[in-house]
Amino acid sequence: MGWWWYHDLSGLKDPATENAVNEIVKKYLKEFGDIPDTFAIYTYIAMMETLRGIQEANSTDPAKVYKAIMDKPEFTGPKGPAKWRIDGRADYKYAYFILDGKGSKARKDKYDIAKVVEAYTGPELCLPLKEMGW
Repeated sequence: MGWWWYHDLSGLKDPATENAVNEIVKKYLKEFGDIPDTFAIYTYIAMMETLRGIQEANSTDPAKVYKAIMDKPEFTGPKGPAKWRIDGRADYKYAYFILDGKGSKARKDKYDIAKVVEAYTGPELCLPLKEMGW
């Protein structure tokens, strides 16, 4: 099965990203009593990057915030390292995950429904900018 985000990235063999995700999941679980879903993660990324833009721009003016983000488009989040494209989309190191589902007897807990076996990067999922007229 394919998912845009999964809470256990141990199958990727990328300790830095796995540790970052584990910290987010731990804090989210403590605060809300559940693991973050895809919408929570994308909201987290959006807020993280908006706040970074405000700090870099030293302003809340949208044009200045956007320019500050695009002047330093690289960032790291719960999908690994990423970079904003000129069209406003992010190229993530781990954009989309292929998971192998687990049967009920193989699960450690109610959240352990699959194992990540592969990931696609942003450039693999988005048309090149030139093909989109940029």
